[in-house]
Order: sequence, then structure tokens, then C-alpha cells
Amino acid sequence: MTGQGHDSSARIPVYILAGGKSRRFGSDKARAPIEGTPAVVRLADALAGVAESVTVVADRDGRYSDLGLKTVGDIVPEKGPIGGLLTAVDDNGPDGWVFVTACDCIGIRPEWIHTLLAERSGAPPGAKAVVFRTEKGFEPLFGVYHGSLRSVLSTEIDNDRLKMQDFLDKIETVAIAPPDGWEDVVNRNRPVD
Repeated sequence: MTGQGHDSSARIPVYILAGGKSRRFGSDKARAPIEGTPAVVRLADALAGVAESVTVVADRDGRYSDLGLKTVGDIVPEKGPIGGLLTAVDDNGPDGWVFVTACDCIGIRPEWIHTLLAERSGAPPGAKAVVFRTEKGFEPLFGVYHGSLRSVLSTEIDNDRLKMQDFLDKIETVAIAPPDGWEDVVNRNRPVD
């Protein structure tokens, strides 16, 4: 499916997932500096032009308040990205769409969100998610999701089905080819990344 062009004025609530334990990183990767700025602040600033609001989802409320970022705690702790997505749609409400990404994504471009939003506006009525899909599978941590997914997410978590790839296979997902430059995006899992 192809979108009908980009609405450069479109804005969406942005949620940055930063609830992980950063085991491989060795310290809080959301706070790790990139050119002197904490990664989560840098990402929030980069997405500000497309954001109706920016909220960080972390392991507890207020974790990044000292950085000037609204932060909500996971409503179901330690469930990984699917738990973060549940928290995001719960925080935003059942009727709207949210954009979700991970705090360790480096190199993403705000205009790619407009690509997702354009696809969302032309999506089938039952569509609840729009994400990029590469040869490796869905890219769930750069996607737009509808708030009506809350009950499905809760069920998946209650049944300990935590894989985002499997979740996106179960729901009506619009998957599109990644944009030029996507191959340059880095997930910063170690300080050397």
C-alpha cells in the first residue's frame, strides 16, 4: 500500500521506551551522552517537530524528570518492549494513535514518521499498527500503534507472550518497506556503538 503523500504538519504523541535494564550497555543507556547530550534528550529533541507530546516510558514514574522529560512508569514491570507499548497506549487513551521508538535508536529521521502516518491514513479500517518491515522482520520499535490495542496487549502479557514480532503477526499490521537510509540506524546496545 502506498501513502498519499506526507502531511508535514501532522503531529502524534511520541513515546520513547527506556525501561530496559541496559545489561549489555553496563549503565543507563538513555542517559549515555551522544556529543555531550543524554541519548534520550537527543532523541526527544530530534522528534520534537513531529511530536504532539513526548513521553518517556521507564521502569518508574519520573525517572527522567531531571532531564526535563515527562516520564511514566511501566504499568506491568519487566515485560520488555511489549510492556512499554502497553504503557504508552494506556497513557494516551483508547481512541488515538501513538508513535513508539526505543531510547537507543541513533540515526532515525523525523520524516520517516510522516511516512508511517501517511500509510496509517490510507490503511484498512481494522489496521492497528504501521511499521517498517525488512528482510529480518518487523521493526516494531519504530511504529505507530492505535490505543484500542490495549486489551490485546494486556492479554499477550498476561499469557507471557512477549515477542513483538509475534504480536504484530497477530494483529492487523500495515508493514511497509523501510526508507532510504534505514540501514544506517544503530541500536546502541554497547557504549562503542
